Amino acid sequence: MEKTSLARLFLGMAAALLLAGGCSSTPEPEANAATVEPTPGVTAATTPRQAGELMLPSILKGLADGDYNMYSRDFSQKLKDYFNKTMFTRANKKVKERLGKQDGGVELLGTWSKRGYDTLLWKARYSDSKDDILYKMYLQKVDGQWRVVAFKVE
Repeated sequence: MEKTSLARLFLGMAAALLLAGGCSSTPEPEANAATVEPTPGVTAATTPRQAGELMLPSILKGLADGDYNMYSRDFSQKLKDYFNKTMFTRANKKVKERLGKQDGGVELLGTWSKRGYDTLLWKARYSDSKDDILYKMYLQKVDGQWRVVAFKVE
């Protein structure tokens, strides 16, 4: 499987299901999932860009360290229930095998709002890929707080 196709698989499954309106059966939430407080400052963020810029380092640290709780700390409960720790571990391992590790910083390319979602796009590089990688973060306010409702790696 080509590297970019595998990266799309990584988190695109959850995004596709959530953005299409959900699905009829989702995996059961895993028992004993640790509760992690949202990223500091996110509750005070007034724009999706501010929230996303605060959230992205936790997501990237979670990916780099294989730490699901760090990775998902700002996810909506619906996304956590669907893209659980088992799925994360399996997908993260495959991505690291194919793309290597994130190599350098990320560059915010832009933001837009559509269909009730605020989307932020970042460009990143990975050590074993000649291509740029695109991170797509979809945000919504859930109970008055910004939450990641989908995150894709392409």
